[in-house]
Amino acid sequence: MTWSVFAYIWLYAILTWSSWGVIEVWEGILTLLFFPVTVGTAYAADRGLFMDKFLQSRKYRLNKRGVIVGGEGSEDEDLKSETAESQKASLEVPAITIIQPPTSNGDVQSGDDREPEDELTEEAAAFEKHRKSYIEILRNIRRKYPDALMEEIEAMAREEILNKGPKSRAYYRIQATRKLMGAGQLMRRRPSRMVLEEIRDRKSRAFSKDEIELGLSRTGQDEPPTIKIYFDPGHITCMESCGELQAVVMRDAANVDSTVCVDYKTEDGTACAGTDYEHVEGTLIFRPGEREKIISITIIDDEVFEEDEHFYIRLSNPRYSQDPHEDDWPVVLETPSICTVMILDDDHCGYFTLAETDVSISEAIGEYKMIVNRNSGARGRVLLPYKTVADTAKPGTQYEHTEGTLIFEDNEITKTITVAIIDEERYEKNLCFSLQLGEPKTEQQILEKSEEKSAEHELSKEEQIALQGLPKLGEAINCVIHIRESKEFKSTVDKLFQKTQSSLLIGTSSWKDQFIEAFKVMADDEGDDDEEGDEEEIGSLVGSGIGGKSSGARSKDSLANLPTCSDYVFHFITVFWKFIFAFVPPTDYVGGWACFTVSILMIGVLTAFVGDLASHFGCTIGLADSVTAITFVALGTSIPDTFASKVAAINDKYADSSIGNVTGSNAVNVFLGIGIAWSLAALVHWKNGTTFRVHPGNLAYSLTLFCICAAVACVVLLLRRRPEVGGELGGAMRYKLPTTVLFASLWGFYVLMSTLEAYGIVKGF
Repeated sequence: MTWSVFAYIWLYAILTWSSWGVIEVWEGILTLLFFPVTVGTAYAADRGLFMDKFLQSRKYRLNKRGVIVGGEGSEDEDLKSETAESQKASLEVPAITIIQPPTSNGDVQSGDDREPEDELTEEAAAFEKHRKSYIEILRNIRRKYPDALMEEIEAMAREEILNKGPKSRAYYRIQATRKLMGAGQLMRRRPSRMVLEEIRDRKSRAFSKDEIELGLSRTGQDEPPTIKIYFDPGHITCMESCGELQAVVMRDAANVDSTVCVDYKTEDGTACAGTDYEHVEGTLIFRPGEREKIISITIIDDEVFEEDEHFYIRLSNPRYSQDPHEDDWPVVLETPSICTVMILDDDHCGYFTLAETDVSISEAIGEYKMIVNRNSGARGRVLLPYKTVADTAKPGTQYEHTEGTLIFEDNEITKTITVAIIDEERYEKNLCFSLQLGEPKTEQQILEKSEEKSAEHELSKEEQIALQGLPKLGEAINCVIHIRESKEFKSTVDKLFQKTQSSLLIGTSSWKDQFIEAFKVMADDEGDDDEEGDEEEIGSLVGSGIGGKSSGARSKDSLANLPTCSDYVFHFITVFWKFIFAFVPPTDYVGGWACFTVSILMIGVLTAFVGDLASHFGCTIGLADSVTAITFVALGTSIPDTFASKVAAINDKYADSSIGNVTGSNAVNVFLGIGIAWSLAALVHWKNGTTFRVHPGNLAYSLTLFCICAAVACVVLLLRRRPEVGGELGGAMRYKLPTTVLFASLWGFYVLMSTLEAYGIVKGF
């Protein structure tokens, strides 16, 4: 607002005070230079660059990963308390680590990084701020749609950021213009399409993968047909006390009308025939219609403690039972044609080990399951204690403390320990804790008796065997579990920095899309209805895979979002202009420069026509040019700004865009629009040795009226910011209605007084 008022004061100053009615070169150039100054101050206000006095006693620092880790200065205690609060609150970004007390040289060190850090730049601070907001949005969406895939969550987060994020004046003007033309809202133009594309891409990728797998499974379709014989499965594990095991041999062929044979026999591995198993060999005969045969093998049980052993069953010599005909399919062995049989010695209670000794897991895993193996025997009922031990990860914060006892029943060889992992949704995380196994035990009476006789060295042979078979711990009894950040969560936050731009909503990629949109009528919902409609639409879309809305409910929503009568009316009024501007090159061409250049040319031509038409219209009905300018022409340029401010007021968190859309427009029109024209004209006149003259007219009178109305509006807005009267844009009806009437009256007063002065009823100055 300050620049808006200053722009008109500056025009009056250069037209009357410095050189009356003459625009010199330096005045035109200086007017143009005010434009980048205006943009710079707006940028500084948006980034908070004028808060140096408030922040000068603090110095923030980043570690090598770009994460805020510490601060120093007179307000270090406040910073530490803020950091502690942020760690205590679950919604803060946990990437900010605990700040340790200052060292002897005054530096503050973080808990994770003790090396010197670089000072935080403004860009890094903004990056960290936006990353926090993105993480918070992702958390809320994941809570709302816990079963949605990360691709869907990312698409929904991108839409919400685009909806809530700051937008330019151009965006709001385009939004307002689209509403007037019945083209619908930008935020309703893309979101569902964006989510659909994400889901379609995922489905197409999954379909392609299925096709590949299907193709791999059918690679043999072009090969000549065969009769395949193989083991199913190719690996068998049994206990030493099982008595007998059975191996299944399959015949795989479309034609099972023939009789085929295959030989088999057992072969020693570490297990020996006669002591560990009984050797068998023979021939299997598959008669017509038979697809499987069984080989039975006897396992010999003994009382001697042994390691786990294995032997093999081999197939050979596949053939027909009679001489085959020429058109018979060949009989072949298919992998696996050798079956490995593992004999687990059950004379030992077993060695207990963890499946892993060092693992890294994502914090989003929910529950981590660690497998406990029982090797070298599975005799008896064994109790195995276990517990988690804290390290850098703390129980109750990063994981749930787990302690208990696993009970291995007789012949049971595997158990699972479940540890609950707490998802803090951190951007960066590297913490660890341990899972440890305790000493396994059987019946306490047997253990005590064994210990007493062991001390006396009077164990019998049977007792020595029994003592060797007691449960023991293996080598892997401690597993270090590292909790890392979720890669999906982190990559999603990173990608949101690149994909959450309002330009993606405004831009187009082809002329086809532009012409389709020019002739298409879209529904327009406003305010909260928009947001609720979007949420329902996205929820139903995600719900299609997670038990969401039924098709009937979605059909009702679709009918409710059909274009209204006013949408059609505005569409048919503006369809000609939509068609004309559909010829503008899409924004994807030449980096958007083609669209920019052609748009400027077309707008320039239309401006010339509109200006002449307004002048002729005013002349026809008997209006002075100045009155035409402040009524019809001004309304034509201000109505889009008015609707843009309305859209910004509904969608933005703050009122900056609502007010800046209009006041910023005035400043830019003067500094950029008039500045370019006057600079070029002044340079041409200076080169030709002539003077560039612009008559001030009633500028002083209009400026005085404008400044009075602007001052009143500014005071009212400042008063409305106070909590006593709502402290918000709009607010309760008892505050909103008088403010609206006052502002509309100020505009009417300005038009009335300017009109009276133009017709000489009121004397100007």
